[in-house]
Amino acid sequence: IVYLIIFLRSFRLALITVFFTLLVCYPAALWISNLNIKLRNFFIFLITLPFFASLVVRLFAWMIILKPSGILNQFLISLNIIDEPLQMIFTEGAVIVGMVYVLIPFMFLPLYASIEKIDHKLIEASKDLGANKFVTFFKITLPLSLPGIIGGSILVFIPSLGNFIVPDLLGGAKVMMIGNLIEQSFIVGRNWPFGSALSMILMATVLVFLLLYVKTISTNENKEIS
Repeated sequence: IVYLIIFLRSFRLALITVFFTLLVCYPAALWISNLNIKLRNFFIFLITLPFFASLVVRLFAWMIILKPSGILNQFLISLNIIDEPLQMIFTEGAVIVGMVYVLIPFMFLPLYASIEKIDHKLIEASKDLGANKFVTFFKITLPLSLPGIIGGSILVFIPSLGNFIVPDLLGGAKVMMIGNLIEQSFIVGRNWPFGSALSMILMATVLVFLLLYVKTISTNENKEIS
């Protein structure tokens, strides 16, 4: 039962990470795609810039920000929003923040590629026919960007599900995910058969989602051809 709880927690946190990265990246990709080419390239460079720094260093920076004596708590206290420091680090919220921060480029790039390819003549035609911005978005932009949403969601979900560095540093012993369980099975417990079994379960889960992604893309391509 304990292992089932850990797997379900990993699944839940991975889905939450997908949701928040999509919430952050979709408006950003939509806005950047409407800029001129120089500004577009500049913002894409900024989004990919964290790849040039070590992941561990970036996570330690978040530990400094989220700890009780950290920058965020001191800022909130200075504004009299809170009276005493909040326990932000070593929580599920800290793990979600860390994974969203780390995986934003994986969601943004497929979204941007999908949105950037949308023919603006379709949007202009929708406006000419009397559709407002919301109708144009839900009838034109959102359906045409669906492959990018699905691709980005898969690219974020897979590393989120098996992530062990972010939960280890920002979640501590309180937030264990399946990646941490596999790590402990191999390194701490020396139980290689159990760790291998967990790895196979994780790989099978990932394979299922990849097959669903391929099937969805193939269905969309067939519809476009027909």
